[in-house]
Amino acid sequence: MKMSVLIFFVTFVVAWYGIPMAIGWFAEKRHVPLLPPIQSWAYFPGNLAIPFMLYALYKEYKKGPQLERWMYGSWFSVAVIVVVFAILIVVIRHDYSFYRYRAQWSPTKIWHDAVAYLIMSTSIVRFALPLAIQFFRGKVEFQDKTYVCMFLIALAGYAVCVVLDCMNPADEDRVYARHPYDWGEDYRGHRASRRQQIE
Repeated sequence: MKMSVLIFFVTFVVAWYGIPMAIGWFAEKRHVPLLPPIQSWAYFPGNLAIPFMLYALYKEYKKGPQLERWMYGSWFSVAVIVVVFAILIVVIRHDYSFYRYRAQWSPTKIWHDAVAYLIMSTSIVRFALPLAIQFFRGKVEFQDKTYVCMFLIALAGYAVCVVLDCMNPADEDRVYARHPYDWGEDYRGHRASRRQQIE
């Protein structure tokens, strides 16, 4: 493996996990958990599949596949961004049902959902979709299956992690441990006082 490739993978992993940890430490005064079962499987180790998918797509594009002109156009990029953003909104709205208001709009959650996932998801779909379209139309032949296999294995690994999360949904205690309701206030004390007010 070339040194530049190794630097790419190391930089990606350090930035992907290091930035939210730094945001949590300095902005929210808390430790961001990394490992399951507190954290989701899709977050770790699932997100480790992302640099492999990006690298595989980069290598395929570097070969100069025969894509049609509209696939390089800005309108296609805008369409992909809109579709991915709409899908993420649905996913995030479902995800937010597990979080209280303060956690939903915390700096780490905004980074995770609005920045990191939107950029990475859009990038992957933007470059994978044209290749898939042309492949099924018989206009692209993958002479070297190495990077195709790398992409599919990474995608399958991420899918397995998502399935594990679906089979073991986080309960209230795990969600609280993952992201407190309030950065400076005890969640259970808040709920207790709120319950007394209602009663």
